[in-house]
Amino acid sequence: MNKKDLESAKNWIISNQSSDGAIYWDEKGKCDAWDHCECLIALAIFEEWEAFDKGIDWALSNINSEGLIYSEFNFNKPSKDFFDIQEDEWYKYYNQLFYSFVYILQNLKVNNDGYIFLISSHLIKEPTQSMSLSVSYRLALSSILKLLTKHFASKNISCINIAPGPIKTKRLESLVGNLSEFESKLPFRRAGSVEEISKFVRSIIENNIKYLSGVTINFDGGESNYIL
Repeated sequence: MNKKDLESAKNWIISNQSSDGAIYWDEKGKCDAWDHCECLIALAIFEEWEAFDKGIDWALSNINSEGLIYSEFNFNKPSKDFFDIQEDEWYKYYNQLFYSFVYILQNLKVNNDGYIFLISSHLIKEPTQSMSLSVSYRLALSSILKLLTKHFASKNISCINIAPGPIKTKRLESLVGNLSEFESKLPFRRAGSVEEISKFVRSIIENNIKYLSGVTINFDGGESNYIL
């Protein structure tokens, strides 16, 4: 085997390097510090010095005062391992993400023939360890809505869980940094829009579609890999 045989692998590394130098595993933004350094070795072998220098700068800028670097990043933000999440964080997001929704369901009056829409996340069907808190509680929300479906059906109220993937919002921009670069790696080469979700909800209501209830509608432009 010679360098020419590995040219495509080298090109893949360069195509998955973000503008600030991090080398992602894939289009989902995961960056493992160990794999990042192995990719830098490959770039050096091919004398791709511009990409190599960017990668070195990224690694050095993420070393803390103790000389350590996080083992995993997600869109250049350190990922928190499940075993590193503290008890107070679980309670904080229990109240923020889960119990607040339960409280609303217990106290909100929903008119007969109405609808309940939950906006969750496509990650509830394809969880990632770097988002343990978010995925756990969003999945719990989906379960609550599902178990109440028959209760609300007796009043002709439909319950629909919308599970969006990347949607173009300020929150997404703050997470990914370079939005154009991020979008170029999505199946549709763009993030979804808030308007698309609102049009979907409006079409359900205006057409009085009631039998679509107790379901999770994936809304991620083909980004996820699961079937059911």
